[in-house]
Amino acid sequence: MMMKNQMICLGLILVCSICVYGDSTIDLPIFLIQTMKERSGAVIDLDISPECAGRLERFGNELFEDPALLNLLLYSGKGINELGSYSDCLKEKNSSYILMYVTGMSVFLNLGLCIPKECKVSDFDVVKPVLASTLTDLIAQMWPEGSPISAKLTSDNIHFKNSKQELEKETLFGAGFILTMLFLSLIGILLILGSLKFDYYSDEQKKKEALSSNLKLGGEEIMDLYNSGEGAALRAHSSPEEDDSPQKQGWFSKALKCFSLSHNFHKLLSDNPLEDNNLKILHGIKFIALAWIIMGHTFFFNGKVAAVVNLIAETDMLMEFSKAFIYNATLAVDVFFFVSGFLIGLILVHKHKHSLAKFNLVQIYVHRILRLYPLLILVILLYLFVMPTFGSGPIFFRLNQLVNEDCGKYWPFTLFFLNNFIPEGTDCLAWTWYVSMDMQFFIVAPLVIYVYLKNKKVGVIVNLILTISSIVTSIILSVAYKLSVVPMKYNDDFNNVFYKRPYNRINVFLMGILLSHQYLSYRDNEPGILTHLTDIVKEKKLIRYSFYIIGLGGMFLIMETMYWMNNNYLTLSVFQDTLYVALSRPGFVLCLALFIYPVMIGRGRFIRAFLGNKAFQVLGKLTYGTYLIHEVFMMFYSYNEFEGVYFDFTSIAFLFWGYLLLGTLSGLVLTLTFEYPCMGLEKEFVFPLFLKCKRKKKPIPQIIDEPEEKEYQYFSVDSVS
Repeated sequence: MMMKNQMICLGLILVCSICVYGDSTIDLPIFLIQTMKERSGAVIDLDISPECAGRLERFGNELFEDPALLNLLLYSGKGINELGSYSDCLKEKNSSYILMYVTGMSVFLNLGLCIPKECKVSDFDVVKPVLASTLTDLIAQMWPEGSPISAKLTSDNIHFKNSKQELEKETLFGAGFILTMLFLSLIGILLILGSLKFDYYSDEQKKKEALSSNLKLGGEEIMDLYNSGEGAALRAHSSPEEDDSPQKQGWFSKALKCFSLSHNFHKLLSDNPLEDNNLKILHGIKFIALAWIIMGHTFFFNGKVAAVVNLIAETDMLMEFSKAFIYNATLAVDVFFFVSGFLIGLILVHKHKHSLAKFNLVQIYVHRILRLYPLLILVILLYLFVMPTFGSGPIFFRLNQLVNEDCGKYWPFTLFFLNNFIPEGTDCLAWTWYVSMDMQFFIVAPLVIYVYLKNKKVGVIVNLILTISSIVTSIILSVAYKLSVVPMKYNDDFNNVFYKRPYNRINVFLMGILLSHQYLSYRDNEPGILTHLTDIVKEKKLIRYSFYIIGLGGMFLIMETMYWMNNNYLTLSVFQDTLYVALSRPGFVLCLALFIYPVMIGRGRFIRAFLGNKAFQVLGKLTYGTYLIHEVFMMFYSYNEFEGVYFDFTSIAFLFWGYLLLGTLSGLVLTLTFEYPCMGLEKEFVFPLFLKCKRKKKPIPQIIDEPEEKEYQYFSVDSVS
């Protein structure tokens, strides 16, 4: 009886463990036999179905004699994260595909198993303790104890699922999908109507302008022309509803104009007349930072989410000098925070420096929420209801589980800009934590800027106190939790305590606001020592080049310090880890500020020509939509794999360019079809409400001139990173 049970269990373990040990140096048959002898007392009572027991007994005895049984191994994975041949396994009459996956680790572990059809998922529960133990031993050989990848697994971490059955459980074309499609269809109809109406009206308007500019006639001659057949077209299309003036346009015409693709495309390509030419470099900085982030996400997604066959390769790549810029991509997030703080400080101070009477916190906050919400909600709908409908790979059901469980529980945190406080490991649109933190910073920014507008010295002091306090907080938390940015020492505390907490990251945002104060003071020629020093920087070539070298060299040094830390992580002290955790981000941003400041004050012609070129000006306006959508593609691609992914730099590079191109094109579509229309609707219908409220408070109506309206438009378009 014991031998029979051993053979049955041997069959189960053989199916599973051959995938685990397929690419190791261990002799699999000898290892399994030794394991079974050591654990024979634990497998006497096997709780599996008689049909499965019979098939597995035969499987263990006649594996290499029956070609049908041998196919089961051929269609199963032969190594870690090898998914086997999912399609071929499903074509076999007497087989089914089971995915074994492991939870409780920071890496993706999956094993594709083609098993006899008589065996069910529940029949594999018996081997979970053995597999948990053997996997723990294997992981200990591959990664040192104490690393984030090391783990002591139990039966609860081992899962078996029938991939086909799990995919069929997902409701295709459910209520959420249908409502999302109806919503997108409505947007499509509005885009068509708006484009047709605006384009047609624009053509007629051009004819009117051509006639009025080319014919310098007297009053009677104009009436004769208007009454003639040549002016019939003008008479037919000169109704008040089609007049471009806001007073004569109806609300529906105004709304439709917001959805005109040609109008929005013209807005995307046009320059803002109020934008300083020296500040156009920020568009290039934003897009390069976004590309850097996508590169980092591509690298880490392959290690954490994709079914990577050669997991050791990722660890080896961390030790390479030339790859430091990849795993330091998190610094690009701080570049976004810095640029965002600079733009907010620049626009609010410029707009309200002469009077605080129009400084309306409610209007500022409402505008920001309406700026962020439309695209965020659209991406949530696409992620929750559209993307799961099109997946078909053997591990895609795991994404559906993630969407249903995590998003079902934590979606309010995303909508209320609080998902950066969700515990690590819950991945409902995890990358949108940046949007939440940016909004949290924006709540603080107007208050700090208001103090500055009341009293500049006090405002600067308050800003410096908050900046220093943020850095000190980072130091305290880093020491208390022994945090480290080194991947081999990384743990969930780094995200839960430091990386996704606004009080640790706001220092670079506040530094951006400080730089905007200095820039405006110099531009307006305000007296002061900093203005005098800026004049010296502008006039002295040696000092300017020193700024370039120190800034660029400092950024490079901070990035490459990670190379040294990765290769010496076992000997790093708490002091060394803390120094890098707390100071690397503000230090990197400070070096960036040194590098770009001479360009912002009118020098650095070649740098300004490169970062401020027209292509970057357009691409810089697409960064918000591109950022939100790019990880949707990453999630879909990684979970829809039919076989394991081989991790190497060439693959990462090609994936990066694919994600960047696809994300940018999708960002363009989202911007033209949804982001800009919503911004136009806000300008036409929400912004006037605040003007009406102001007029009710004053006996004399206040006229808002054209430049101020353009300032508001600039604030809408470019203040969000």
